[in-house]
Amino acid sequence: MRNRKKILNFMKIVLYFFLIAVMALGVANNALAKEERLPVSVNATADDMVGRSLVYKIKEELRRSASMRLVDTDEKGVQLVIVTLPRDSDNPSLSTVYSAVWTLEYGDVYPAYIKSQVGYCGRDAVDSSAVTLVANTDKVYEDFKSMIKAAEEFKQKKTAK
Repeated sequence: MRNRKKILNFMKIVLYFFLIAVMALGVANNALAKEERLPVSVNATADDMVGRSLVYKIKEELRRSASMRLVDTDEKGVQLVIVTLPRDSDNPSLSTVYSAVWTLEYGDVYPAYIKSQVGYCGRDAVDSSAVTLVANTDKVYEDFKSMIKAAEEFKQKKTAK
């Protein structure tokens, strides 16, 4: 009976160490996965209520993204610069007009302009507008990568001749 208790206690200890090891590996893998995601910062000027809601939802979508991660504006990566104004000054809480500009900052060079767009968003469409702007952020980056790859291939073909 005493041996059985010793064996059970030993198995509990082994199980605890195993669970701790598995949890530690999970945390380490999660940290590595975060670093593989595209860093995106949001630099916003939004003085109207709908504009502030839009910026908030964009940041929340980036935090939930599997391929992108929200970073501070001083970190390298894609930067989404967004400026909002009330669409109707008589009813500023109904909708906003926004300007979105995407740049890419890498290395020690100035940020490279990628794309810009303007649009408007009603207070009932903030969620869908935020999702669209985050999806556009991913597309803009993928298009930029494709353009760089094509330029490198063109350069290699030209030097090979």
